[in-house]
Amino acid sequence: MNKERNQNFKKKKIDAESSYYYALSHEIRRKIIKIIGDNEFTSFTHLKKELNVSTGTIYHHLETLSDLIEQKQNKKYYLKELGTYAYNSLKDNIETIKAPQNEFKSSFLNKMMMITSKRFIMFHKKDRIYTVLISLGIIILGTIFSILNGFTSFFLFFIEFNS
Repeated sequence: MNKERNQNFKKKKIDAESSYYYALSHEIRRKIIKIIGDNEFTSFTHLKKELNVSTGTIYHHLETLSDLIEQKQNKKYYLKELGTYAYNSLKDNIETIKAPQNEFKSSFLNKMMMITSKRFIMFHKKDRIYTVLISLGIIILGTIFSILNGFTSFFLFFIEFNS
């Protein structure tokens, strides 16, 4: 009995996960979730006005979203728990996707990027000479400072030598 209940739970979990990802796979369904989430509820008329698609298309997508939304007796559509999770996920993803585009709008961050190792890893053909020169400069400075401090380096290991 316990094994059967466990299998049913796993099946429901997989079904919920499948319907969640399937629901988010279409732009109109994502818009429906956003409209309901932004307003806490919505009517069919409001959806038709906002989405500007046919009645049949809206009904099709509402049926597909049946695990995420529900229509109550007042004929308004509300998000279920899974729908709320999907709405929050959509909001968070938009912020995450937009963040890298805004990452280096600051001139200070752009200047700092010039001296980080990421700059040297992601070089272009025209920057190869610059990268090689900077790398050689770092190696030479490291060698000079090691010798001045009484160390000798063997690859990345530093051995103290007595003179």
